[in-house]
Amino acid sequence: MWNFFLSFYYNKDDPNSANNQEFIRDILEPQDYEPYLAAGCFAVFCLALLAYSGLFRKITVETNYNLRPKLTFAYIFDFGGYREATIKLDEYRLLYPRLPRITILYNSPLYPQSNRDLVRSPTFATGLVVSEGTYEVTENIYVKLKELGFNFSTIPDDCFSVSTQFVHHNYLSLVIASLLIFKPLVKFVREKNLCAHPLVQVDKNSTLYFYAPLGYQFDYYVREASDYYGISLVHKMNRIRILTDFGHRKEN
Repeated sequence: MWNFFLSFYYNKDDPNSANNQEFIRDILEPQDYEPYLAAGCFAVFCLALLAYSGLFRKITVETNYNLRPKLTFAYIFDFGGYREATIKLDEYRLLYPRLPRITILYNSPLYPQSNRDLVRSPTFATGLVVSEGTYEVTENIYVKLKELGFNFSTIPDDCFSVSTQFVHHNYLSLVIASLLIFKPLVKFVREKNLCAHPLVQVDKNSTLYFYAPLGYQFDYYVREASDYYGISLVHKMNRIRILTDFGHRKEN
């Protein structure tokens, strides 16, 4: 093929034609450029993959009022940090790929430094969302999850929280999220001197929603977490009392 192109540059009457032909052949020979071309393609692929996974996305942390319906989820309580929770979450994805997934981290840098009762071995509850608003899974899924050892819990609906979000296109997105999300979250909470815990992550529609409630935090603790951290029912009773008092004042 190269001889065909070189024939256009070959002139028998030109004494420099042979030299020109050798020069052009050196330029067009593919074997000299294949390693660089392969390396360049690989670099472009890696950058595109990292960009697609969310590496270059801007992280915006804010406080807002989350308007969302009441949420019920099937969970398994375990010990470990975000890495262990991510591994578990990826396993549960294989059970029912279409169900949203949830993780609640009960020990994270968001906790107040003075609260020594909560700064213990890291724990988490992770599982699948089985009911959200009017949506609810079938009874067969409930039975199957119970057989697999899942428990069930409910978290409150609307609440004020510190929140942010991140894309979830692949497993690499989870790794990048663990590197990019926590630092700005912790910085925001500490600069504003907020009490925001635990950290909730909802994985739905290719998006990771992170939020840490600013009120009624202990309603987000599953039974095993409440027992482990020594959280009594007084907190929940106080919430009932506050809501009841508010209702009486509103009626009067």
